Amino acid sequence: MKYKVCSMCSSENYKILRTKDYNRGNSNKIYEYSQCYNCSLISIIDTNIGLDHYYKSSLSPFDLTDKKFNKILKKNIYFLKYFNKFLNNGNILEIGPGFGYFSLLLKQNNFNIDIIEQDHDLCQFYKTKLNFKNIKEDDIFNAKLTNDKYDAVVAWQVIEHLKYPDEWILKIRDSIKTKGYFFLSTPNASSFQFKIMKSLWPHIDTPRHQFIYTPDLIKNIMEKNNFTLVNINWGIDTILWNRFGWISFVKNTLNIKNKIFNKILGNLLFLLFFPLESIPGYGSSFIQVYKKNI
Repeated sequence: MKYKVCSMCSSENYKILRTKDYNRGNSNKIYEYSQCYNCSLISIIDTNIGLDHYYKSSLSPFDLTDKKFNKILKKNIYFLKYFNKFLNNGNILEIGPGFGYFSLLLKQNNFNIDIIEQDHDLCQFYKTKLNFKNIKEDDIFNAKLTNDKYDAVVAWQVIEHLKYPDEWILKIRDSIKTKGYFFLSTPNASSFQFKIMKSLWPHIDTPRHQFIYTPDLIKNIMEKNNFTLVNINWGIDTILWNRFGWISFVKNTLNIKNKIFNKILGNLLFLLFFPLESIPGYGSSFIQVYKKNI
């Protein structure tokens, strides 16, 4: 069967990757992704997937001890220091904050924080454990946003989940004040790990990730929507996602239940390829910061 698969460049010059939900194991169904030879976009072909089942996780934020939460919170200070290079105060919207580490750090440093999250348990966690007030429990992709409200919008590891990224970015743009910022991070389709792991690369995260981009592809989308790239970062966040990729790859491919073994072997591979993956453009994920034009 022939597909015209690339939504970015309309090229039919592609290859097919067949993969499944290795990361969470919610299904053994095989899904097909296309890898465009022209622009390097990786995109899922089947767009009619009931994804709710695939987002189920056995880990609840309420299961974290205060000690564990605070340990991870301290690691996120890296993001705060990076953020402070651009802003030291203001109104911030974080979309899909996970367990809320970054939003909490912003709150503790006198930013005004709004949150959009669709998971009910996470929203309860933000309210009862982290004492957030401005929480919108809504679809993070389709929620209504107030125009010209925010000095910055933050979306770590979100855009790859979107079926219609252009429409979403348009809404984000309109919610940001003129000369405000948009912070995002996302997996890197041109990473070293993808080149060697192919369909087994954990950051494909089948079928939750709809598109995997290169930095240039994101830049093209953002510029088309009236943003200017002001910074790209391949630092600590990239390193942590590189490590996650290797450990998950070992766990998923060898199917060994021993977590200690998976971590040891995954860390050895991580250290072995660390010099190569430290080269900008070769890491498994990247951060980009954009400024909204006048």
